[in-house]
Amino acid sequence: AAMARAHLQVAADVRDAFVAAQDGLSVRFVTVHIADEQLALAGTTPRAGDARSDFETLLPAELVGDQAALVLFCNSDEMSSSGLEWILVAWVPDDARVRDKMLYSSSREDLKQQLGLGYFKGDFYANTHSDMTYDALVAQFSRDRTAAPLTEAEVLLRDEKLAERDGAIKSAGMANVAFALSPELQEHLASFRDGAVNFVEMAMDEQETVQSCGTKTINPGEELLPHVNPTEGRFLALRLPRPSGEQVNFFIFSVVDTLPIRQKMILSTAKGTVIAAAKDLGCTFQCTLEIRGNDEIDSAVNGELVPPTSSIGSAAADLKHVRPARPGRGRPRMAKRG
Repeated sequence: AAMARAHLQVAADVRDAFVAAQDGLSVRFVTVHIADEQLALAGTTPRAGDARSDFETLLPAELVGDQAALVLFCNSDEMSSSGLEWILVAWVPDDARVRDKMLYSSSREDLKQQLGLGYFKGDFYANTHSDMTYDALVAQFSRDRTAAPLTEAEVLLRDEKLAERDGAIKSAGMANVAFALSPELQEHLASFRDGAVNFVEMAMDEQETVQSCGTKTINPGEELLPHVNPTEGRFLALRLPRPSGEQVNFFIFSVVDTLPIRQKMILSTAKGTVIAAAKDLGCTFQCTLEIRGNDEIDSAVNGELVPPTSSIGSAAADLKHVRPARPGRGRPRMAKRG
């Protein structure tokens, strides 16, 4: 059976250090220890050479005696349009305390989920220094890439689980940020609930309050692209009918690749809070969509309004979009809400 999750919170200093590490090629490692029942920052290590040499020379210095650690390792030696590649290295030595072994082994998902699953290529687990080699790391991920291809049904089931898992990530990692809805936005969402409008555009201001950018009534079949800001992150509430006449409420998160990393993280974290606040106002959403630009909204929405037929007997068959491997990569993501 799978090990139970520890459900520890990530300290603000870990989040801040990780966010800062996205903005350049200065940091190689962010080391995390468990202290006072939370995932706390132990330190950051600057780059000295390439990924291989830093892994084999700098990383051993981060691993002290029988102290377990979670190390966020940047495996990139240059910036790319899809961002930096991170691997979570779980160091759980054989002679660590039994309680530490359990906590560190079971806290990996807590750390990745609260920082953002999309940043991580995967995990590397080691409990002896002989295991902690770059060749072993490369071999592990090479095996992952060369594994037998998934069947269509397996791919859809995997995507369904990823969407469900992402949808469950709320604002735990940034609990100190309120993400309050402005009074005007609350009024506009009430109008959406009551059917007076079918489109509400929302944005985050500098005080991290969610503001209304306005409301509209959009006709069925009307092109949606002109109604979505092409350069800024936005939350959208949209109601449109299926061909059967059934009304579908969408919550759409539009996040463009050119947004700063920290802004992307804040918006992504706020999404769950905004959905929950809208629900408190009586607005429920049957579907949530994530798009990477206004040019994706029409295909994403229409794909849900008129879903394709499939012989696969699972709700996963209705998932049209694959979760991006990391921020800025991949097609729109849809998480269905029953």
